[in-house]
Amino acid sequence: MQQPLPLNPLGRQQTCTSILSWWSDSNPFLPGPTINLHAAAKPLSRFLHHRQALDIIRKNQDSPLSSGTLDIYASYLPWNTVSWSTKSAILREIASQVQSDVDVHLVVNSAVFPLIMQLLESPSAGTRISSCRLLAALAWHESKIPAILELKPCEKITAFLHDKNLDVVREAIFVLFQIAQTTNGAEAIVDANVLDYVVELLESEASLNLGIRNGTRSILMRLAGHASTAPAIFLPLLDSNVSTLDRAIIMLDAISERPDGTAVLEAIEGDALGRLEELSHNGSIGYSRRASEILDRKYAYTLCGIT
Repeated sequence: MQQPLPLNPLGRQQTCTSILSWWSDSNPFLPGPTINLHAAAKPLSRFLHHRQALDIIRKNQDSPLSSGTLDIYASYLPWNTVSWSTKSAILREIASQVQSDVDVHLVVNSAVFPLIMQLLESPSAGTRISSCRLLAALAWHESKIPAILELKPCEKITAFLHDKNLDVVREAIFVLFQIAQTTNGAEAIVDANVLDYVVELLESEASLNLGIRNGTRSILMRLAGHASTAPAIFLPLLDSNVSTLDRAIIMLDAISERPDGTAVLEAIEGDALGRLEELSHNGSIGYSRRASEILDRKYAYTLCGIT
């Protein structure tokens, strides 16, 4: 059989020079500065994505949440080519539409849910705020708090208590308040060293903001209402400055009068109990009287066998 003739080496045929082929970032023959196409394309891409996302939001904002809509929203969230303002707008819209248990179930089981932790890391305050707002809307429904805890968000949200943006601080407080509804949620928050942040926050200029001050106290009250976390809450507060100590005494006094407060009082043992007894003997007149009343209730419950 005759052998095939050898083929000529492949080579590019000479073509006519196009003026467009000279428009290049790396063309050394072009005089003067050239246009960086990638740098020019990114803002345009972000603008187009933003306009498209807002159009989708407008078309769906009067309709119930659906898996299909959440999938569309989720497709925007992981990419750097989508601006933080676009992601923030999407999160705000989802949070505003979370009303019923059905809505919460859809979000928790959507591709949006696992992306929330990534969005909490955003350098954009608006995106951090919107992420917290969505988590708070989900945590409002107590049955979904276990799913939220699986994301392990408490350490990150607790760190937001020292955020420079007070709106971020307010939203973080509200998320923590909702998560602390359950014992497991309260324990996760305490494990995230929330007391270190809260005591410092109460002593900072941020506490001059009425919403932040009241919100922080609400978190403490809710955490102190769980027998498993009450001792961890009260010991640092009882050793703090006058204003924080006053808040601790007020909280203990209020909890001790609640029908479900017996378990909390029973849990006050060890160093926290010792500090309370010290205040009852050596504190100021106001502290001494209230600390004594709290201890009287605690010991009365113990003697009567009420648990």
